[in-house]
Amino acid sequence: MKRILRAWLAALALAACGNAFGQTVTYTFSGTIDGSVAGVPFVGQAFTFTVTGNLATVQNAAFPYSNVLTSGTITIAGTACAAGCTMTTPGAYVVFNEGPPVSYVHGISTVGNIDVFGQTLLEACYDALCGGTQVNDNLASNVAPTSSVLANALAPYASFATSGGAVIIGNINGGALVYAVSAPAVVIPTLSEWGLILLAGLTLVVGLGVLRQRPPLAS
Repeated sequence: MKRILRAWLAALALAACGNAFGQTVTYTFSGTIDGSVAGVPFVGQAFTFTVTGNLATVQNAAFPYSNVLTSGTITIAGTACAAGCTMTTPGAYVVFNEGPPVSYVHGISTVGNIDVFGQTLLEACYDALCGGTQVNDNLASNVAPTSSVLANALAPYASFATSGGAVIIGNINGGALVYAVSAPAVVIPTLSEWGLILLAGLTLVVGLGVLRQRPPLAS
């Protein structure tokens, strides 16, 4: 009976956590950049860098907020990545919101090296102190496309491996890096649903108690 009760309590705890596990958050950075793909330089090309992470792995209890990547695709017009190149080791990187006192810098860096020169793939400041709109998200909620006006603090940025060869973002033109987040809705049981869950658990416990107290059938 104790094992069954523990299993029911574990299921209840999972319900309390909603359906965060396995849910994907999509982070998008876009703009116009200079750089190179597989050693071939380019200038002034439109790009979109789309990366994903798991909602359950977001670290946002204290700044800097971060989330390890599960996938990444970069498209750069006029290059070998015009149709999209995929990151070969996305799990080596995190998307981050550095938070105060660094004026809400967002970007992508290697794990454990947030906003460090030589370890950052791109970054920009999203704050009034930088002349733009403040974006202080928790990496787990939707953010409408918002452009920075100040970037390139760590440019040229670190090289990263993709299916089309090594990509380097050398400069974000005009310091304008558009950031957006698409997060899934986490379904939490309503009060009425919680009532049904608790009632089912209570019925289970009472039923097991009755069965334990019932004398065995004569053979």
